[in-house]
Amino acid sequence: MRFFSKVGQGIHRSGGVLPASFARCPLKCLILLCALNLILRAGNPPTDPSLHLETNAAMAATGSPSVENPGKRLATASGDKAARPLGTATIELISTLRPQADDLVPMPPLQVASLPLDLDIPVGSLPRAITFDGTCMWIANRASNNVTRVLASTGKVIGTYPVGHEPMGIAFDGKHVWISNFGSDTVTKLLASTGAELGTYGVGSGPSDVAFDGTHIWVSNAGSDNVTRLLASTGATAGTFPVGKEPHGIAFDGTHIWVTNWNANTVMKLRVGTGEVAGTYPVGEYPNGVTFDGRCIWVANAGSDSVTRLFAETGEVTGTFACGKNPYDLAYGGGSIWVSNGSANTLTRLSAGSGAILGNWDAGTFPAGVAFDGAQVWVVNYYSSTVSRRNPSRTGVLDADLR
Repeated sequence: MRFFSKVGQGIHRSGGVLPASFARCPLKCLILLCALNLILRAGNPPTDPSLHLETNAAMAATGSPSVENPGKRLATASGDKAARPLGTATIELISTLRPQADDLVPMPPLQVASLPLDLDIPVGSLPRAITFDGTCMWIANRASNNVTRVLASTGKVIGTYPVGHEPMGIAFDGKHVWISNFGSDTVTKLLASTGAELGTYGVGSGPSDVAFDGTHIWVSNAGSDNVTRLLASTGATAGTFPVGKEPHGIAFDGTHIWVTNWNANTVMKLRVGTGEVAGTYPVGEYPNGVTFDGRCIWVANAGSDSVTRLFAETGEVTGTFACGKNPYDLAYGGGSIWVSNGSANTLTRLSAGSGAILGNWDAGTFPAGVAFDGAQVWVVNYYSSTVSRRNPSRTGVLDADLR
């Protein structure tokens, strides 16, 4: 190869003597060069960067790939290059050892870790709510009267299961998935591992949302202005308790149940043990979704284009923050509050600490229920009949027009 002939020429022009055995063996030439370089460096190591064989400036002058232009090979001028000092010796290696274009050995492509892709996955008709079981996302499809199970890691649909009429809310209890059927006045219990139906239980009128407190399933009944408590192990009714006008969202904070009252512009706090009202607090107009971040309760005010944050222990309002148009639902995950903006077709990320907008992500048409799977955020798109997966590692747009 030309590369090895160049090696021999370089040694000869430097004043060295090339034994016949070395001339016939390119590998020996390379070993000799490496040994010579090490000896010179050990005898008088350079302390100034200009003494190195190649600096950025020298790369540009000689045609080698530069730091600023990786991979770009510049044209090389003809003729010998001036020798560069290295310690007390003068050697000429750069111009003679540089391989020509046809000497270059192809390198394998650089492996770069990629972020999980954003996905938009077709599900049933008019999906409204979503929950995560630790492995899969479960979506309640209101107009299809079924639920869709999607593998969170890949976005693959792995099952569709019939439930009651107009499923609206959905929750996971550690082993089962519970669905509130708005048009049937029932809740359905499915085995999460298989999707098999284990039971259907009567509740109040127009059940809207559902939550789990560790022992009981709680259902908000929008048509009867109350909530139903069922024993999760058996489905037996363990109480019905009055709340505000048209209850929608429901959440558990570890001690109390919180219910948003759509037509009362309030959120209500109930004692888990007795169902008694522990407090009623004003929020924005048409409150719908509600979630808990470990310290505070967050409420999506669909009519005010805002979210309200309350200190869970006292019910004190600690902030009201603007988001997108017609915020419908929200979820906590990754230190952030994720809000679906129904009329803006976007997802807004808020700092749980300050309430500041951290970014906006596109979604489908009228994003509704939101869930976080520990790494990525999911939102169901009511009129697109899809579910979207968005990666929080990707930068959201800080443009108010997208809200």
